[in-house]
Amino acid sequence: MVIPLLAALTALSSAALAADASQIQATVTALITNRHPSPEDVGVWKGLGPQAPAVIMDMYRQARDIEARERLLQGLGWYDSPEVADFLKQAAAGTDEGVIRNASLGALGRSAGEGALDFEAGFLNHADPDTRFAAAEAVLALELGGSDRAKALLADYESRERTGWIKRRIEKDRERDGEPGGGALVGNPGTPAERVAEPGEALLPSGVSGHPLAERFAGKWVGQAVVPAEFWSRWSKGAAPKDLGTAPVELELLNEHVSGAWKGKGTLGKATLEIQEGRLNRDSLSGSLKVGAEVFSYEARWRQREGISFLELEIPRLATWGVLRSKGR
Repeated sequence: MVIPLLAALTALSSAALAADASQIQATVTALITNRHPSPEDVGVWKGLGPQAPAVIMDMYRQARDIEARERLLQGLGWYDSPEVADFLKQAAAGTDEGVIRNASLGALGRSAGEGALDFEAGFLNHADPDTRFAAAEAVLALELGGSDRAKALLADYESRERTGWIKRRIEKDRERDGEPGGGALVGNPGTPAERVAEPGEALLPSGVSGHPLAERFAGKWVGQAVVPAEFWSRWSKGAAPKDLGTAPVELELLNEHVSGAWKGKGTLGKATLEIQEGRLNRDSLSGSLKVGAEVFSYEARWRQREGISFLELEIPRLATWGVLRSKGR
């Protein structure tokens, strides 16, 4: 009778674990799909229990959406096991996606503390300024937490860094430490909505870091988009291609400083293009736009290669994808 009893207990234990994993997955899904994270979310992440890291890592392996993967990595940062640290290091070192690399660096600093400094130091020399900034912010958080090693490492880095906006951001975050509404480095996931924008600064919406993304998106963009044949019959003129064709794109993006919302206008081929809503999330702008009289969701991702800035514009339901170069302000 011992063997059947053990088998029954094992089955019950497995069922309980499966139920727990399912509940964790449901909670994590709600957290990463919430468009407006709040400081209270930190307590939810931490309260998911010791099973949570394994569930989150498995969700990351299965996820395809880059924003979901980014937020899963950020969530892992609230757990301090060696397995989590190794996972975050592999995610940072094994990708060409800046969003993923930078999220991993930030999460690793929270997860491993001073144990992450040697790894973070290697990214302070990265070619991508966004990645250097992400590593520097992770080190700064440890400095503000009282780490002398982090303070020395960051001082050395700041003496070598030549990118102005990075140096300004580090200094601003250092000055804001401990201020009411500040502390984004130690748990508050976003810039307070009530904070007044400084002169020349585009205030980002609540739930988005104070990273100077606004400076990158604002302005005029021109390029070409690949569009399906139906585009010509519905919104444009001229002979339609058999399957796919290209259409010129012009777009001007404007940030409303008070609300943090984005607007824009332009053309796609002969059709008018209007950004009705836009919200920043790290290196992408997403929301709804109108082509002619119809409304679609879109995502515009900021990229930089060899010093050249461009946007990748995608309108999924219209099966349209384009690359736009900056024309300045």
